[in-house]
Amino acid sequence: MQKQNPWITRGIRISCYNKRTLYLSCRNSNDTYLKNRYKRYSKILSNVIKAAKKIYNDELISNSKNRIKTTWEIIKKETGKFKHHSTIESLRINNTTVSNPREIAQYLNDYSSTVADTIIYNIKKDNDEINNDSSHFSYLINNFTTTFPNIIWKHASTYEVCKIIESLKPTNSCGYEEIPVKS
Repeated sequence: MQKQNPWITRGIRISCYNKRTLYLSCRNSNDTYLKNRYKRYSKILSNVIKAAKKIYNDELISNSKNRIKTTWEIIKKETGKFKHHSTIESLRINNTTVSNPREIAQYLNDYSSTVADTIIYNIKKDNDEINNDSSHFSYLINNFTTTFPNIIWKHASTYEVCKIIESLKPTNSCGYEEIPVKS
């Protein structure tokens, strides 16, 4: 069942049903009168919905003890910019469930820091099996004789990571900063 918004009245539900019926009747029709009627009906319904939302939100704000907070909650809800904090509650490691955040972070750190060594080991093993000096594996092994240093991860909060991501500027495939296009 779909979650109902409190500002949706019985009349709006009936109008949405009528709009859907009108859409289905003019979808495969070439009747311009019917299509124009559907467009007018949709525009009027859209204005009614906007007005209902505005009345509901105005009422929420006026009845609120903290109007600024309520206003920002409405803005975030309407723009879809709620903060979603997802955390890892537990992790299964070698058939054991671990729920301590420090243990989870340490395991992920250890795993991440050994990935490069595992890849190099597998490349060497594959190269020995192929035994072909002209392969791309042998090229990599001959040119990168030393292993790369392990990455040491430091703990960071979700808030810090989100702030860093928000501070990044989007670029196009050429590396130049994108210029927003006005529509």
